[in-house]
Amino acid sequence: MRTPDAGVGDGEIQRRIADSNSPCRILVVLTDVSRQALFACLQAGATGVVHNNAPFAELVSAIRLVCRGGTYLSPVLANLVVSDYSRKDQHALSDADCLSKREKDVLTLIAEGHNTSDIAGLLGISVRTVEVHRRRTMTKLDIHSIAGLTRFALRQGLTSI
Repeated sequence: MRTPDAGVGDGEIQRRIADSNSPCRILVVLTDVSRQALFACLQAGATGVVHNNAPFAELVSAIRLVCRGGTYLSPVLANLVVSDYSRKDQHALSDADCLSKREKDVLTLIAEGHNTSDIAGLLGISVRTVEVHRRRTMTKLDIHSIAGLTRFALRQGLTSI
């Protein structure tokens, strides 16, 4: 399978396979060593990502592991994940302070599983306003997914499971 930077189109093939509920497992050979490319593959449903400069033996091991139901990240790509997580975790406690009261309210409701329309109704604001608060929150926190916002809200004690 070609990688997103080689024309797949932001993981379109991975998304289609994931949406089909197929038992297919996806191993991506990635040419772009960037957080954006790696996270696009993972968000699209890849169960393994190998850097294209990986030795042949690593590729074979990755294929075998993914076929057995495991997950795999090339060491160079795993370093990106760990450094990104560490960087965000170091700033997590101070980041909540940068949010307005309304942004925290919207974040809490997102983390509790409410959709945009529900949040708008609960807070008595428009859907567009909820979207603006969510976008500002994501920008301020440098978090780019609902799952990430949920993890952040849980760590901050804004909601509980």
